[in-house]
Amino acid sequence: MFLLNPISNSIVAAMMALAAAAAISDIRGYRIPNLLNLAILALYPVYAIAHAGPIDWPLALVIALGAFVIALVLFMFGFIGGGDAKMMTVMALWAGPDLIIDFIFIMSIAGAVIAIVMLTSARHALALACESVGQWRLRQVLLGDVLPYGIAVAAGGIFVGIRLLQV
Repeated sequence: MFLLNPISNSIVAAMMALAAAAAISDIRGYRIPNLLNLAILALYPVYAIAHAGPIDWPLALVIALGAFVIALVLFMFGFIGGGDAKMMTVMALWAGPDLIIDFIFIMSIAGAVIAIVMLTSARHALALACESVGQWRLRQVLLGDVLPYGIAVAAGGIFVGIRLLQV
């Protein structure tokens, strides 16, 4: 049991790092590579095996399926991208029944903050600040018309990871 906790914590940390990489990729090119989503997905069964406590993985799969259906509808109507939809699904799997509400809440708050920034003149000030430190791509994102929602999904996923590390 002593070795299981550090192993499961390392797996959660890897998931959080991959979520952050997905957010950065979304900022850089409005794209979340399938490889990142697959890696996050592949870590989940390893975590479920290594975790010392019980995990309701069948219900987590049902929740992930529900998240996929909702994300698919959002994708079909053009509200989110395909990478965002896939990432929402795998992060919902990680959230499972215990953390799905927290995941949705944090993802929604982060998405709302991004949307508010994009709808106000604050984005112009942030774009100027990014330009002054040589962050040209971030400047372009702030001045663009598309929301990189992968940032919000990653924020929710990282929050889930933090909560999993506290267990």
